[in-house]
Amino acid sequence: MLIETASKLPLLGGIEIDLPEAGNTRAVVVWNSGRYYGCEFKVSLPKAVVSAALLRSQPRPPEVSSQPRPFVAMRANFETEALPAFEAVTTPDEEKAPLSVRLRVILGSSIILWALIIKAVWSVIRLVR
Repeated sequence: MLIETASKLPLLGGIEIDLPEAGNTRAVVVWNSGRYYGCEFKVSLPKAVVSAALLRSQPRPPEVSSQPRPFVAMRANFETEALPAFEAVTTPDEEKAPLSVRLRVILGSSIILWALIIKAVWSVIRLVR
């Protein structure tokens, strides 16, 4: 499970998540990167629990901005302190290079590769003679 929070969570610290159809479920913080924390559940969650959690999440009204729609994480009760609901997590936009730049990179890479192949074959032919 991926969560985002401004609170500092200790690595390998236990948290408790209230999930529909499963109740309080324990998880352990296994990694973090800034405000993001990766958690591992102590027991495997059945597909029905995950589906119920997704179905019961509250939908957000559509946004007018051009930014991606946020993913709303589930509420969690932490053992160390009571935290409010998690903030919305937005996925970063992937900035791709323009098509012409990507095509130039592909063409240049293929020319260099073929030049190396031809040079290798030519070197082998010279050694055989």
